[in-house]
Amino acid sequence: MKRFLKIVGITVLTVSLFVTGAFAAGGPPANRPHNQNQGTPYIATQEKIEVAGVIESVGAGDWTVKLSDGRVVKVGFGPYWYLEDIGLSLKVGDSVTMTGVYVDDRFVPVSVVKDDKTFILRDSNGRPSWVGNHNNNQKKGKGYGRNR
Repeated sequence: MKRFLKIVGITVLTVSLFVTGAFAAGGPPANRPHNQNQGTPYIATQEKIEVAGVIESVGAGDWTVKLSDGRVVKVGFGPYWYLEDIGLSLKVGDSVTMTGVYVDDRFVPVSVVKDDKTFILRDSNGRPSWVGNHNNNQKKGKGYGRNR
C-alpha cells in the first residue's frame, strides 16, 4: 500500500510541475509575432495620420520603416500570408505611404500605398481585414478547420 501511495504522490507532483510550468511561461514565445489585433478599439477612436518612408527591415510581426523625417518606426503590417493574398509585396528599400495610428511604440497602418496602388489592411473601426468574414464567404482561410 505504501508503494502505491508513493507512486501516486510522485505522479501528482510530476503532473503539477508540468501544468505550473505551462502557466508560468505566460505570453507567446519570442519567435512568434505579437497579437496583431491588439489596439483595435484604440485605432477606431484615434485620428489617422499619414506618414511616408522606406522599408528598412522585414521581420516576423513588426517591420521597420525609416520615415521621411528620419525617424525609424516599427510597423505592424499584418500577417505575411495576408499581404501576399492582397498582392502587397514589401521588401527592404520599397517606398510606402501609410495612413494609420501609433499604438504604444509602433505604427499600425489602416492602409498602405505602394507604387500608386492602395492596399486596405483594416476597416474604419480598426478591425484587421485578415480576421473574420472579410472574404465574402469564399472560404480562403488559412486554418485547419473540419473541411480540409
